[in-house]
Amino acid sequence: MLVVASIAFANGDAKRLLYGTDYNGNTCGDPEVGLDGKFRIVYPRTNEDLLLNMQGGKMNFANMNPLDFKFYGICVEKCPLSREVVCNYGITENIGAWVDADTAEEKNTVLANCWGNDDPDYCQSVLDNCWVSPADQASTMYRCVPKYVVVDHADQPKCLFPENWDEENPGKNPVSSDGLSVTGCLIVNITSQKDTVKPAQPNILFDKINSAQALWGRWFGDLQRAWWVVLLGGVVVALVVSFLYLIFLKNCTGCMVWTAIILTILLSFVITIFLYAKAGILTPELAQSVLDQAGITAVSAEKEFPQRAVASADNKDKFKYAAWVFTALSIILVVVTIAVRKQIKDAIRIIKKASEAMKSRPWVVAYPLVTVAMLVALLAWWVYVAAAMASAGEITSTDASAKIKANLEAVNDASVFQVNLTRLENQPDLKEVKPMAITRYLLAYHFFGLLWTNQVIQGIGMMTIAGTIAAWYFAQGAGAMAIEEEAAGEEGEEGEEGAKKKKSRTPVFDSWKRTVRYHLGSIAFGGLLIALLQFARAVLKYVERQMKQQGQDSRMVKMAMCVMQSCLWCLQKCVEVVTRNAFIIIAIKGTSFCSAAIQVIKTIATYPALMATVNTIGEIIMFLARAFVTCFCGLVAFGIVDNYPDFQEGGDDELSGRFLVVLFTMIFAFFTAAGFFYVFDIAVDTILICFITDKAEHDGEAVHMNEAEVFNKKSVKAAELTELASDDGAGEVDQV
Repeated sequence: MLVVASIAFANGDAKRLLYGTDYNGNTCGDPEVGLDGKFRIVYPRTNEDLLLNMQGGKMNFANMNPLDFKFYGICVEKCPLSREVVCNYGITENIGAWVDADTAEEKNTVLANCWGNDDPDYCQSVLDNCWVSPADQASTMYRCVPKYVVVDHADQPKCLFPENWDEENPGKNPVSSDGLSVTGCLIVNITSQKDTVKPAQPNILFDKINSAQALWGRWFGDLQRAWWVVLLGGVVVALVVSFLYLIFLKNCTGCMVWTAIILTILLSFVITIFLYAKAGILTPELAQSVLDQAGITAVSAEKEFPQRAVASADNKDKFKYAAWVFTALSIILVVVTIAVRKQIKDAIRIIKKASEAMKSRPWVVAYPLVTVAMLVALLAWWVYVAAAMASAGEITSTDASAKIKANLEAVNDASVFQVNLTRLENQPDLKEVKPMAITRYLLAYHFFGLLWTNQVIQGIGMMTIAGTIAAWYFAQGAGAMAIEEEAAGEEGEEGEEGAKKKKSRTPVFDSWKRTVRYHLGSIAFGGLLIALLQFARAVLKYVERQMKQQGQDSRMVKMAMCVMQSCLWCLQKCVEVVTRNAFIIIAIKGTSFCSAAIQVIKTIATYPALMATVNTIGEIIMFLARAFVTCFCGLVAFGIVDNYPDFQEGGDDELSGRFLVVLFTMIFAFFTAAGFFYVFDIAVDTILICFITDKAEHDGEAVHMNEAEVFNKKSVKAAELTELASDDGAGEVDQV
């Protein structure tokens, strides 16, 4: 990636995309071409530019690269105001010499006088190379965009009945101001007036931009006024609720797991019954017969039968087949639940242990912030290099007038564009930067570097979290106590104190240090496997898009592409599962990636039911957790914006609507909860692998699983020793 970056910086300039390029292909603000200080760009002939970018008289945005759009731009120091003139370079200086106008104000006056004037001395050159700004223009990302001025006048109410009410009540409003007081007017006519100042010539692009800006302005205004609500509800409240949910999960794991399983089975049966009803197999008469045989007379099936469950007239066969499928699915769910009840019990213990681990290591929840920061830095670097690469190339000329004429003849309604072809022919050619031939391949390699580095960063985070949780797990239970007892027995009280000192005060940092120091190679290799599959899918998608643009997307081609994409997706998911668990094993044992991957495959083959049960139940619980936190935070945000006085009508921070603030709060809450429960997800998988490893190393007993087992084992051992002592000294014991 560094080689690609050096090539990009040597041949390109990211400022071309930031500041834009003018009609000569030069970057705005470049002092080497006389544009020092002119960082903003004006597009004076956007209608002609739209015609230039059309394909056969149509604007096919779906198949066009935004970087391929060509616009005729002029670099300026500041965006022009209404009626100010913008000209091609060098024109204003020549006009100033012709008419002895030295100041900018005098030049603008002279230029403005040319519109409607046929003076042959200089006005023809002005009309060909200058444009009057039809409105005040504002800078948006260094692009000057006309701002349409909209003025809303106060409503003018007029009382219609009684007819003489206005004369008898001069200056009084016939409309009740508070909705309670009586004005005496029964019928009122309210006249609303709005003045809009905009260009007289239709402009498709700027009309759309101003419509969007008006909407965005209201939205961003609401977010700016209620930003603290979004942060409070979407981050602070979300974290607090997530921790409370975790505590509740730790204490009520079994209840939540069995409730989720039972509700899933009930939902499957309800859907099955509904499908039988839509298929016409389960009718109100049949339901009533079943109720009668059961002796239930208080319910009438014909009256209570839902209208939406009435048999479908057109799709009975489809509903019948779907009902059969869901019947089989419901039976399978019940049978599988009964068959894996022991694994469900173990899954409950594992999930409970993961909750306890996160409660004991709360700082592990903050580590995803490090991962996010690294990913943001990676993305910023990648975008900057990609921008420099995309801007690399040579400046070439384009015969814009010929293409504009051809597209103007092909459009359905040419009057919308109002293009002056005579002036267009007298304007200079449009120059653009033509990309280098090698750019596409370098960008592809750069994209692969993004995928690989992304996987490495995520792998470091995953192994850091897994190492923290695994270290905590193996510090619990019988194994940990045996170590402490051995240390205390050998060194007395000093040994016990030494064992306590050996417990890390910074477990998350220690796990990260071990990961970076010893396991970067394993992470890089695992990330490479996933990145290769992701890149293959991206290449396949690119090929599919190119074939579609060339009209070669037949039904067979679409089917083949779909099959290949599905196979690659399945393979990627399998590799991700193996890699994820391999990272956990590496964090536990410190083995190589290949050894860990082989052990993962053996573990899946040995404990398929346990791993499937834990992962399925974990996914259900985390889905419910994310949904609960998101909805709860949305309710909190709605309660604040609906009751806070400043947000109400007439308040200091009046909002145009509540929807956007609540929506953004829920989005922030979702990502906060997703980050929190992402750690919990890794914790569950780590405890699962630790549990299996623990059983394998202790003759089928997970001695580190909980303290109760340790105490029970110690009690049994103490009882055995007591019994042994009793046998040796039975007489003495009997006497006692």
